[in-house]
Amino acid sequence: MPYHQYDYIFALGIIFAFADSYGIGANDVANSFATSVGSRSLSLGQAVILATVMEFVGAVSAGARVTSTIRNNIIDINLFKNDPAVLMLGMLCALVGSSVWVLGATKLRFPVSTTHSIIGAIIGVGIAAGGTDAVKWGWKGNGVATVFASWGIAPLVSGGFAAVLYLGTKFGIMERQNSTMLALWSGPFFFFTTTAILTMVIVYKGSPNLGLDKLSGQTTALAIVLTALVVGILAILFWVPYVHAKVVKGDYTLRWYHFFLGPLLWSRAAPEDAGLATAPDAVPNYYRDHEYPDEIKRDDPEGAVHKKELDGSESPSDDERAQAQVAPAEDPKRTIKGPWVYPRNLWIILRYKIPEGIWHNATRDVASDQAVSSDAKDRDRLRAMHSRAKQYSNKTEHCFSFVQ
Repeated sequence: MPYHQYDYIFALGIIFAFADSYGIGANDVANSFATSVGSRSLSLGQAVILATVMEFVGAVSAGARVTSTIRNNIIDINLFKNDPAVLMLGMLCALVGSSVWVLGATKLRFPVSTTHSIIGAIIGVGIAAGGTDAVKWGWKGNGVATVFASWGIAPLVSGGFAAVLYLGTKFGIMERQNSTMLALWSGPFFFFTTTAILTMVIVYKGSPNLGLDKLSGQTTALAIVLTALVVGILAILFWVPYVHAKVVKGDYTLRWYHFFLGPLLWSRAAPEDAGLATAPDAVPNYYRDHEYPDEIKRDDPEGAVHKKELDGSESPSDDERAQAQVAPAEDPKRTIKGPWVYPRNLWIILRYKIPEGIWHNATRDVASDQAVSSDAKDRDRLRAMHSRAKQYSNKTEHCFSFVQ
């Protein structure tokens, strides 16, 4: 029997659930993609699209147990057994408190966790409704103590894994003379490892309706390894030759759909001018805007970096390119010349200007904007940070960009 007198709670719950989700997008999703956007592996627009898809898929495939923990293991819902409307109202209050705090903290640029906020809000509802005894503080049944412990343990464990992975990559690949080829052939390993971890998460934390948690240990291990192995083999067959053609051969004519040619790309010939100064860059400059014009002039006062190319001798290294390259000029294809009513200008307005106006934040180059739009203190901090950071080969960086 429906209780229409409580429809307003349901409607308000939806509104504040969307507000809380907005806060999640402004914090947790931003943190997830910050490294990829900051390193220019992804544009902000690409990150938004991927986050939209991946957040939904992740919630559906691996969010059941987390949802169950927040719903059942924070407070004793049996307190509301005789009055479920109070539970509805309590959860609405939790959403309101969580969303207001997250959005307010985001506006003030405070580091904030949406998970901490919603759990804290539910604890507050439990105390208000039934006192401190209404909260499941203990370890039994994945109570609040377990959640609090995970907040302390997770950063340590993830930090340890990240340190090992970073140091292994730095000294085993980035610091080597043949770093580009090492990075290229390490790609399938990263694909294998990532797929194995994601498969394990789906198996252990996925929806109980799938019955994956009822598989035997041997079957589970076999499913994880075989799934990761298939992805690793596909990476060897398709990813490696595609990145090799783009990075090593310098084939600037390569497009995304050539990826599906796979092994045929090994025999694909690169353009004759590939790698020359007059040819378009097949690999983007990941260190653009990390140098300032006065530094470039001081480090390369006579353009010696490009002298090798101009006199037809050996090509400069990727590090030299990164040191000497200045941010490119405005794209002439997007520059309005003459009255705006000219057909060419109308096309530019419709094709570029209007979409960029609508999706301005999604089309921004965040890394470049930081160098020019930040206040003086932030610019000095970025400048000092970039001056201390060691720069590696753009080609090697591009290999890891694909992995990201």
